[in-house]
Amino acid sequence: MEGTLSYPIMYAKPIQEQLDYLVYDSKYELDLANLKLLQTLGSGHYGDVYLGILNLNGARIPVAVKKTKQLANIQHMELKSPEECDKIWQMERDSLRDELKIMGHIGVHSNVVRLLGAITTSRDDYCIVTEYCEYGSLDTFLQNKTDLGLFINEIVTEDSAGYVIRGRDCVYKSMQDIMWDSQFEARRSEGVLTTSDLLWFALQMARAMEYLTQLSVVHRDVALRNVLLKSDFTLKVADFGLSRLASDDGYYYQQRNVAMPIRYTAPEAMKIGRFSEHSECWAYGIALWDLFTFSKKQPYAEECPEGYSGILAYLTAGNRLTVPSTAPKPIRLMIQKLWHENPAKRPSFSDCQSDISKELNLSCPQILVRMHLDYDMLSIKRTSLDDVKIVQNLHNYLQKRRKTHATNIYSKIIPEHRSRVMQLAWCAALATFVILALIFAGMTTFRLNCGSQDMNESKASSPNVTWTTNKGHILLNGEQLVLKGINYFGFESEEFMPYGLSSQSLDFLLAFIRENNFNAVRLWFSIEMIQKNPKTKVDCAKNEDLCKLKALELMEAVVDRCAERGVLVVLSCTQLAAGSDYNKPNGLWYDDGLPTYTEEKVLEAWDVLMNLVKKKWNLLALDVLDQPRYTVSWGTSNTDTDFNQYTERFVKHISSKHAEFTGFFFVEGIDKNGAFQGEDLMGVRESPISTGNMEYDKRIIYSPHSFGPDVYNKTYFNVSNFPKNMPSYWEKFYGYITTSKDNPVIIGSWGGKYQEGTSDETWHNAFVTWLQEKCLTNQFYYGLNEPNDTPFGEPLLGDAAIPNRRKLDLLTKLQPHPTRLRYIASTSELRITPGRFPNTACNI
Repeated sequence: MEGTLSYPIMYAKPIQEQLDYLVYDSKYELDLANLKLLQTLGSGHYGDVYLGILNLNGARIPVAVKKTKQLANIQHMELKSPEECDKIWQMERDSLRDELKIMGHIGVHSNVVRLLGAITTSRDDYCIVTEYCEYGSLDTFLQNKTDLGLFINEIVTEDSAGYVIRGRDCVYKSMQDIMWDSQFEARRSEGVLTTSDLLWFALQMARAMEYLTQLSVVHRDVALRNVLLKSDFTLKVADFGLSRLASDDGYYYQQRNVAMPIRYTAPEAMKIGRFSEHSECWAYGIALWDLFTFSKKQPYAEECPEGYSGILAYLTAGNRLTVPSTAPKPIRLMIQKLWHENPAKRPSFSDCQSDISKELNLSCPQILVRMHLDYDMLSIKRTSLDDVKIVQNLHNYLQKRRKTHATNIYSKIIPEHRSRVMQLAWCAALATFVILALIFAGMTTFRLNCGSQDMNESKASSPNVTWTTNKGHILLNGEQLVLKGINYFGFESEEFMPYGLSSQSLDFLLAFIRENNFNAVRLWFSIEMIQKNPKTKVDCAKNEDLCKLKALELMEAVVDRCAERGVLVVLSCTQLAAGSDYNKPNGLWYDDGLPTYTEEKVLEAWDVLMNLVKKKWNLLALDVLDQPRYTVSWGTSNTDTDFNQYTERFVKHISSKHAEFTGFFFVEGIDKNGAFQGEDLMGVRESPISTGNMEYDKRIIYSPHSFGPDVYNKTYFNVSNFPKNMPSYWEKFYGYITTSKDNPVIIGSWGGKYQEGTSDETWHNAFVTWLQEKCLTNQFYYGLNEPNDTPFGEPLLGDAAIPNRRKLDLLTKLQPHPTRLRYIASTSELRITPGRFPNTACNI
């Protein structure tokens, strides 16, 4: 689909054209009565594009319709005389005619937008009709993905010398996770875009361009705005308004004063107007640059803001655009070759396909395998199913009447595992319904979003979120919350930042969390971090936008990044002073021996933090204190040591002073009666948290911590009936709360090394079984990515970015269907995909 040219225009010298040799094939002529225009999709340089319904061979299918502008509109915009406007209209009609002849010459290819027909016998209705692509132009699609934080960079490892590991230029996720490759379709269904998808787009573009050059077609405007995308990630090169035929010597010389997209034009074409396959290769290199920069800015926007003269001088001097690091190194080298000064030394489109396929075979081989199978069957199944999907897309828009993010929604409309006949029957019934709905609704009353977000919409700060509880369950906007959480430490350390950011990007770590279906993180911090708010030392190369932030700013950024990905956050006060040397000598929430850590100062620090985060929609809870121990007590009426009394003061303080925070309060147990630190909640039986305010008390969540023998080898791990004896301990410490109190219970931390054949593995398996039986699978595992030399062994994601598959599989078994959240920033909408507990008796 054409976009309005916003870049400077140059005109080349007149040389003979070859287009006049083409003849329009009358088989494409359509009956005007079979075409109905529905909605304007866009306005381009040579005409307007509409969404329409075409009655073709008895079937009604949505189509894209490209028309010349109406004379009245031209006169209004150009402020010219009727004669001048008529001349402009004639030029536009001629351009549209030329495009029609080119498209008829091109024929059918899986990566070129398909011509369905045209109307050329009516002056006022002169138009081209093509297939409709649900996701719209590729540039807008990429921009939306990055704006929503839905891109995952699959290049996961690099060293100080670059991407040189094990003799390879790149190491991809698929090399470290055997399941990654096979899950690419699931990621797409979640709206996630990956490096492999970008490579797949690049490969399809190369296939299309090779096909066009074989037909001697010179496109001349290979830009992502002119590349369309279907919902199955099939790419379609479109907009042949500038396309022409090359002569027998392989070159086309521009004749008329036709606008030229100079930012995509090779130097030799800019100088003398000579276009060829070699100049198309240059333009393809620019398109790849645009692809791997997600179309965030125009080529040369920073290098040459003055336009044509500056760009030509810049290129003539030997300068080139900087290829983004999001492109794999072999692809970066290929792009640089595409910009060779000598046109004959630029790689062919066949060479490009070979290079890209090699990388794609490493990053995600299943894309090549499955997609090539689909292409082999293209003539059989692609056309009709595309039309089915378009109609379903329209149906969805009519039902919702609002803009939505472009994701594949079709599997929810048509049942799976239907025969071909049944699918067509569903299609016909659904198409009939949509057409009738369009007639009765009135086509001017609805606004259609063609697979992209309105980039001009203002972004609201947060969606409407309501937290409630019901008989031990947490409800988010009335939906039961099935929680799968993970502990993420680092803000409590002397580095004052999340662990891993000195060598990895935050986006990579959060992508790992999202990919493995975690929907919540428990962030640790220290009071000292808040009081000092020091500068942090993140890896600026991987976290450019975070490298100058102080600790509190970084924490807020982490919470916001989590929100973008639909991840909830629990903020946990782990300790008073930073680092491991202090470690709360008295085990309490204060230390009167240090004037900076009195209870008053601690609450003041909480106030500072809350002023930053209290309005964040994804702030699930505040964890009052991590693992109170040593001198701590519960229910003894001792104001100085009773943790339950401090919790009540804390809850009243936060709730009254920061009423904007509507989430929960995590209350851990103590370390008495042979329990682990944070595990003993036996005091709740006689002394539950009671603030005197029933609404405050409903926001209490009891959050014990339990660990296995690798953390500390307690006596009850070494008895003959282990692990059958364990449920009685867990029940005694906190399990009883699920039947005696209405407050939810969420395990705030648990884990160990979980090595095969050990008693810790036995403990893990027994604990998982008990949690499922007790409806306590809402939990936070320890931990995300700490060093490997702790009692917890290898974390879920080690320093080498290798996932711990054994632990991840165990957590999937424990909580296989967590709630999925998606925050749409442009509409301030929170979409909730309900989860369900593995024990069906636990669901409400």
